[in-house]
Amino acid sequence: MKTKIPYVDYSWNVFAGCSKVSKGCLNCFAEKMACRLKEICLASNKNPQYLSVVKDGKWTGKIEFNENMLERPLHWKKPRHIFLNSMSDTFHKNAPFEWIDKIMAIIALTSQHQYLIFTKRYERMFEYFTSERMINLPLKNLTLVHSYCNQEDFNKGWRYLTETPTAKYGISFEPLLGHIDFGAIYRNTHKEEQPDFIIIGAESIGSHAGRECKIEDVESLVEQADSAGIKVYVKQLHINGKLEKDISKFPKHLQRREFPK
Repeated sequence: MKTKIPYVDYSWNVFAGCSKVSKGCLNCFAEKMACRLKEICLASNKNPQYLSVVKDGKWTGKIEFNENMLERPLHWKKPRHIFLNSMSDTFHKNAPFEWIDKIMAIIALTSQHQYLIFTKRYERMFEYFTSERMINLPLKNLTLVHSYCNQEDFNKGWRYLTETPTAKYGISFEPLLGHIDFGAIYRNTHKEEQPDFIIIGAESIGSHAGRECKIEDVESLVEQADSAGIKVYVKQLHINGKLEKDISKFPKHLQRREFPK
């Protein structure tokens, strides 16, 4: 389906369901959307994969595999930028590697498209991409994106990111909930191991601002990226206590929408 996310055209949801693993997951947009889709299913029998993945407004931890969606990209002839599994985490422990194999096969067969996978499960992503099943990677049309909200998350995960064999990777600092020093990547790795881009975003709850994202923390990330020659995409900010998505209203030095398409 089409998406309003600025740097992708379509979302491709083969998996549904998730569970919370970090402070960044507290106000999960996908969890709220899954609850709405479950209600639609109960009323119209559409989206049956959402019946088991949420209960009492929360993720159950169950992952459903929607085989009807698997081959969809094969029918998209015009090149698209595709967000994979925006309603799940592809590397969730309850998603068998055999399911991921099927997704990777589709990605390999559709080289006209560009795919982004966002994950907070960096250990399992590393396990999958360093296993014998992925000996022919990296796929040139796949970008892996780690998601971090604070320094604690980043310290746990950044080495998995740089050591996972992939043609392209990025970092999403969204929601940004504090100061993060990500200099370990560009100070301790070779240039070719640096991320292709970083995405920075404040938390939102519907159309309202969520937990505070300080401008100085955003500025710090932008400065670090600039010093390493890494592209920067500032998605949204908290300005005067309000969520702001209009880039023209950002401080001039934070009006950055660079993305390697």
